[in-house]
Amino acid sequence: MEYKLEYNYLLKMLNKIGEEFVNDLKTEIRALNKVASGDLVNSINYKVIETNGNYNIEIYSEDYLKYVDGGRKPGKRPPVKAIIPWVQSKGIKMQKPGGGFITAESAAFVIAKSIGEKGIKPTNIISKVQKALFQKYESNIKLAIQQDYQDYIKKIMSNI
Repeated sequence: MEYKLEYNYLLKMLNKIGEEFVNDLKTEIRALNKVASGDLVNSINYKVIETNGNYNIEIYSEDYLKYVDGGRKPGKRPPVKAIIPWVQSKGIKMQKPGGGFITAESAAFVIAKSIGEKGIKPTNIISKVQKALFQKYESNIKLAIQQDYQDYIKKIMSNI
């Protein structure tokens, strides 16, 4: 008779960690006032993936989470088209020297130029959340794996 080790407890634990990771990441983004349209926060999700017997929690989000997290070095300007929706959702208005306001496109150009010159400071929120959750759940993960192995052994022993 063939027996298969099932990781029910581990999967339950990884899903709990994934949910908490997403919630904590969203909380950190809000705490740092990095919410404009809400698209980034609303896009963050997770999935537990099994590949060749290895389990991982994959985090999904809008691509620009990497810039919120890792920042951006000075040098190349970001595309103005990517900044325009952010300017509009933040309601940023830049005044012209003679009065009135410049367009959202012009404001995005000024911001893109500044980012190109100064960069964006990293927040490192992903590693911060990851480290906190690993410390919180390290022993729980080990216990979940132990419980899965105990169930596996019980299943084998009950058929001897």
